[in-house]
Amino acid sequence: MNIYNFECPYEYLNAIWTQKKNANSKFSLRSWSKKLDFGSNTTLSLLLNKKRSFTKLQAMKIGKYLELNEIELKYFFTLIDCSNSSSPEEEELYLNLIHIQKSGQKTIGKDLSSFEYLSSPENILIFECFNLKGFKPDLAWIKNILKLKISSSKISIYLKNLKNLKLVKEGKNGLLKKTTESFNFSWDIEDADLASLIYHKNILKITQNSIEKNLTPESKLSSYFFSIHRSRVKEAKKELRRLNTEFITKFESKPGEGDQVFQFCYYFYPVTK
Repeated sequence: MNIYNFECPYEYLNAIWTQKKNANSKFSLRSWSKKLDFGSNTTLSLLLNKKRSFTKLQAMKIGKYLELNEIELKYFFTLIDCSNSSSPEEEELYLNLIHIQKSGQKTIGKDLSSFEYLSSPENILIFECFNLKGFKPDLAWIKNILKLKISSSKISIYLKNLKNLKLVKEGKNGLLKKTTESFNFSWDIEDADLASLIYHKNILKITQNSIEKNLTPESKLSSYFFSIHRSRVKEAKKELRRLNTEFITKFESKPGEGDQVFQFCYYFYPVTK
């Protein structure tokens, strides 16, 4: 069954279930749950009835069972992200991505890996962790060092994304190491694409989580409203880029010397017409 005929993960799962029941009327939820390694048929039943959100781990198990290739599995992930959208605006962003992936399914390859990297702050966070003193490319070590709650399975996906983009590779000892010292980027909104917009939405979610749960005396929060003439906005953006570069250059540790990863971001946008 062609996954690209679907834009909803629940409809896709139900179509597979119907196909299997038509092929074998004795095929049961219990036997399929066992084949999917779900542990209980309750989970599968809830998913089929749209009463539980998909997890990426469940998607990976379904993908493995259905023998989805890497690009098809990534499309399945996008369907799940879309179904888990927290706002109409976020849903629209993912629907746009779904249409992009459907139209370019034969050639999307590395572009999709790039999209997933650029749209997920966690990829960049883990990439930066490689610069920490005593870093170990081990799922348990990475999970323990992070304040964000990220499962080992997701960390594994992020590391795979970094490998696909050739930002990290296996050394002679079999351990992952960086192939480049940094991968920093920023966007002006006129250059923004879908990946950058989703990236910043996800950054704001991480910021909200940090404010609620992870603030320490080392944290610094600052926000201002101020008036400015339209003719000086371009100049102000240029100055912000200069200050950003100057700040990072002055305080960023050399590889292997830093003992913490900090998030630094700024937003400059109009709030009046």
